[in-house]
Amino acid sequence: MTTRSPASRPGTRPWAAPTSRAAGPPWTRSSRGAGKGGDRAEAATTGPTAVRDSKRPGGAHLSVGAGQWAAFARRAARG
Repeated sequence: MTTRSPASRPGTRPWAAPTSRAAGPPWTRSSRGAGKGGDRAEAATTGPTAVRDSKRPGGAHLSVGAGQWAAFARRAARG
């Protein structure tokens, strides 16, 4: 019997899967990163949006309000 991970199910996006099973908010990794090293931002949206460095998941994170996060996402989408 073959078991698929949640990220490989039809209709799901692999980058939308939580990156950590540790206690706390479910972190989501961005679909784009810098270079081949996999440096990416991660975000968790439970209450204020929390943002952290994917290379240092145990490090500090930045919390921003919904309006600030929406403005950032719009600007990032424009490049």
